[in-house]
Formats: sequence, structure tokens, C-alpha cells
Amino acid sequence: MKNVSGKVVTIGDNISATIILNPKFYGEPAEAITPSLAFASESGMDLPGEDKIILVTGRNFGYGTVNESVLMAVQKAGVQAIIGTEFPYYVYRNGLNLGLPVFVSDSAADNCSDGDDVSIDLESGKVTNNSNGQEFQTRDRPDFIRRLMEMGGVTVFIQSIREQEEDGA
Repeated sequence: MKNVSGKVVTIGDNISATIILNPKFYGEPAEAITPSLAFASESGMDLPGEDKIILVTGRNFGYGTVNESVLMAVQKAGVQAIIGTEFPYYVYRNGLNLGLPVFVSDSAADNCSDGDDVSIDLESGKVTNNSNGQEFQTRDRPDFIRRLMEMGGVTVFIQSIREQEEDGA
């Protein structure tokens, strides 16, 4: 199982879907979505698309729509994983569909700051803040969720089944 790592960008509570992505992009394919996210971190750090980012959120991140386009934009901006204290159910589901890991850990969310170098073991859910040496455990996820994430998410899994069917397998 692989790890993901990146620079932490923190954002606060109650970041709505319309703040994350302009609604004109809802329902658009990934290629059409511009990763010019309209929010900045608590310290004023924008999400730079060229960096690998671990997004650390407050409560109620992404509320307001079940649209996958919102998390597609977050992914296109360089986000490798999201850590927070709580999420609406559809943030988990859309993350699983897209292969974007979403983790719950109050302690990790409370102890990671903008610019920290963080790595996450996707199998165990262990978060390591390489900048200060602290380690945190995320909420446990069922094995089938871990396996789907390892495959790249539900969308990639379904595409692989379609390709096997087309090849006569």
C-alpha cells in the first residue's frame, strides 16, 4: 500500500461547495474544471496547483452539494488527501469515487499547520507530521474501502471492469 505526502494547507469550518468551486463547473468533466479554487487557507496560503497538498479542514467541509466536480477541482489543485474533524457523507463517497482519500482525525486536524510536511499511510491511516515528529491515527476504514482506494477509487475500478468486458474477459 502506498503513502501520500505533501505540504499542509489548512482551512476553517463551514467551507461550502460554492466557495470551493464556481457552480458553473458542476457536472462538467474533469478536463473542463479549472482548479482556481476560490478559498484560501486560514493563514492566507492559496492552494498552489503545482504542489502536492494535504488539505486539513475544519468542520462541515464541502457542504451544499453532492456533486463530484467539487472534489475534482480539489484534486486538480494538487490535493493528495483530505484530513478533517468531520465531513458530510457525500464528501467521503465522492472521495472514494475519485480515489481521493478522506480521513477523519481530530488530533491530526488540530496539530497540523500550514506548511507542515505530512505523510499518510493509506493502509493503516497513520498520519505523520514530518515537520514536528508527531503521529496521529485516523478513524478506521473497512478493508473494502482501503482496497478500492488502492485501485484508484470506484470510477477506476468500474472502468477496469468495462475494459475487461470489452476484451472478452
